[in-house]
Amino acid sequence: MQEHDSEACGKCTFVAGVDFIVVTPQQRRDCEVSFGTQFKAWLRLVDLEDYIVRLGTFTLPRWPGHATFWLFQCPRCGQQSIDHVHSNRPRFTCSGCESWLYVANKRFLDT
Repeated sequence: MQEHDSEACGKCTFVAGVDFIVVTPQQRRDCEVSFGTQFKAWLRLVDLEDYIVRLGTFTLPRWPGHATFWLFQCPRCGQQSIDHVHSNRPRFTCSGCESWLYVANKRFLDT
């Protein structure tokens, strides 16, 4: 498997790991979900997808391609996490409690 060449690609940036993706204070605020909003989301009155922030397209060491990474706040533990969409049934994985946040909006899918 050949590693992805981010310089030749032009669409992505190489980072040594997810921890090296820079998140601005404004992006953190845009992602912040209050406890009340989390409760409303549980009641299906609010869509948490409105609080997911795009960080950019990145490739990591030994990756054959690239992915769009997003900042989201876990509705279960409240921790903000950075992840890319996983699997056929699109979801993010929380780095704190490892719970899954499923998404339905096609804007989260890489094209």
